[in-house]
Amino acid sequence: MLIFIYANNKQRSKQIKQLCAQIFEYSVYFEDFNFQNIENNILIIDNEDSQNFVGITFKNLNNVYLYGQNQIFSIIKDDEKLFLLRNQYIIEKHWDAAKKINDIILNSDFLVRRTKPIGFPDYFQIETTNKCNAECIMCSHYYTRNDNSSHLSDGIIERIYRMLPYIKIVALNGRGEPFINPYISSQIKKFSKFGAKITCNTNLSILNDNLISLICKHFSSVQLSCDAATKETYELIRKNLSFDTFLKNLSLLHEKSPNVDKNFATVIMRQNIRELPDIVELAGRTGIKIVSFLNINTDIIINNKHDSMLNYPNVLQYYLDKAKKNGEKVGIKIIAPSYNELLVKTEFNREAKLMNLRPMSKLDNDIKQMLIASKKIIPYIFKNYFVIEEPKKSNIKCKGICDWLLR
Repeated sequence: MLIFIYANNKQRSKQIKQLCAQIFEYSVYFEDFNFQNIENNILIIDNEDSQNFVGITFKNLNNVYLYGQNQIFSIIKDDEKLFLLRNQYIIEKHWDAAKKINDIILNSDFLVRRTKPIGFPDYFQIETTNKCNAECIMCSHYYTRNDNSSHLSDGIIERIYRMLPYIKIVALNGRGEPFINPYISSQIKKFSKFGAKITCNTNLSILNDNLISLICKHFSSVQLSCDAATKETYELIRKNLSFDTFLKNLSLLHEKSPNVDKNFATVIMRQNIRELPDIVELAGRTGIKIVSFLNINTDIIINNKHDSMLNYPNVLQYYLDKAKKNGEKVGIKIIAPSYNELLVKTEFNREAKLMNLRPMSKLDNDIKQMLIASKKIIPYIFKNYFVIEEPKKSNIKCKGICDWLLR
């Protein structure tokens, strides 16, 4: 009999072979799996590599196994065994082992393509507050100004508490600034009680010794909103915030939490396009690993379509190229949408002049009109936006189950 092994790690492949010698009484022959038909033979997949099987269909699921926790599990016959093992680890408070068993269950869901998963999700995103201390010119907080906003209550956390032992990552993301929540310290401790790692998006306007201690102890990464490399542009975009405070806290975070991954998230717009290369240089000086450039989502109430750099593709490409070159120099990964298809035969100078036809910030009267419009439009949107329709069959062809939804 042939046993196909799919394991990118040589040491783990060796462990699988040793384990097979104990499990199977008859003679077996091993081959590396290269996505050929296994027919009536056996396939053992290293659990750590199972996500490489996107779109792969197995004709005989009975012969497919996952290797993890130094054991081999059938993806369809060992459900009860996995449940019992996971529950045993939970009872014994072996949180890391329980998460690893749950991961094997999730990957069996993925490979079998179960329509009703039997594993617990292991990625948890929750909004700790929808309040923000900024009124950024591209954000709805510019006109909602924290109307009807609130902080996450402990009652909500209690309702999802039984899920937390299985969670690997808790993302404190939403529309608010997580660190202004007065209960954030106690909530971070609750989320990380069972060994989950924390991540969040923050404007870094608030940082103190207690937060730094929690970040060093419980966080795997922090995404920092940085839309400028100069005080003038930063405070033009991120109203109510201080560029000097951002730089001070950035330096402090770089110094005190060297083992936590720190990334920049930059919204590309007309106001900051010339500073993209300088943002990358700033990232290089402060321990940032990745800079993600994101296109602005224009807003009907802010009326800022003219701020989108999709209107100025040649200018956009010019500064993105410079930013990417700076990234190569300082060893930082740059993530940016591809804009090549947007290039048209226009002159760079003409686009640059077009960008400057409007003021970079709204005049006082414009802001008043925006606030008046928001009071009328927002209730209308809430009342009329969600139209109930019968689902329609899509023409999009899909294979397998979406691992993001699964997890």
